[in-house]
Amino acid sequence: MVPSNTSLQLIAREWVLRLADGDVTADDVEQLKAWRAAHPAHETAFCEARRSWRSLQRFEPDFQRHAATDAPKARATLTAARWGRVGGTIAAMAASILAVVILFDPATRMQADHLTGTGEIQKIYLPDGSRAVLNTDSAIDVAYEEGERRIELLRGEAWFEVRPDPSKPFIVHAHEGQVRAVGTAFSVRLEPDDRTTVIVSHGTVAISDGASITSTASVGERVSFGGRKLTQEGSVDIDSLLSWRERRVVIRDRPLHDAVAELDRYHRGAIVVLGPAREQRITGIFETDGIDAGLDGIAAARGLDVIHLTPLLTILR
Repeated sequence: MVPSNTSLQLIAREWVLRLADGDVTADDVEQLKAWRAAHPAHETAFCEARRSWRSLQRFEPDFQRHAATDAPKARATLTAARWGRVGGTIAAMAASILAVVILFDPATRMQADHLTGTGEIQKIYLPDGSRAVLNTDSAIDVAYEEGERRIELLRGEAWFEVRPDPSKPFIVHAHEGQVRAVGTAFSVRLEPDDRTTVIVSHGTVAISDGASITSTASVGERVSFGGRKLTQEGSVDIDSLLSWRERRVVIRDRPLHDAVAELDRYHRGAIVVLGPAREQRITGIFETDGIDAGLDGIAAARGLDVIHLTPLLTILR
């Protein structure tokens, strides 16, 4: 049986990366030849990966200039992570950008009770009547027990509106910490740097970093924790930060590269900003199901070019 297209892309990209690194032996070359000859789909996947790699070479000066400051997100699985190694060369940068977009690893998919794909936002009613809204590329596990309502945020971001029940605390576990509430509303987001961000939109929650640090947050406040550090960030613009529930992304005076990173959460593939435009500050409202149109609008307003180099890579410069 021929593996799925995603699996073939992963294998093909692994081979291209190894060839680019020079990390191959004579036996490896023979194995690659055998794999390419085993099925036409293998050869097609390899040629596409190689073609995408080569097409990036004309952007090498830009990549080298920004490799030290860009940190494109890695989409999990060991092979994709290796394809996405970040370094100071075009090879490492290109590999990162061409990481295959995989929604969930098998373990997460098996554990999750609810999950969303890239660009998808889902509203869920929990067993006790509480509500959850899952943001793009997110997953939760629901485990209600006799004395506790337990949610584990496996991936991404979710907002919860909790039905009051003092006898059964509502606890969201995220990374090493947890957020405890009885009757309130709040969001929890897993950040790329392994920190967790909590925003309270109603009531008060108790937050623990999983060690000895605890805190509380009330309506309008944001708290982040991780790495044995808990940071009380104070009042924030809830309407903007939680606008994703209405399928909108509100950007207020942020550097373009930072704003694009947020938009990229709702877009399949990677969006990269190159050149001086990276630090331009922008403000705008974007529809989560119209990110390409939003990029076109940014480009038109700032005199930039949008280049769709491959289905998995868009460059703004």
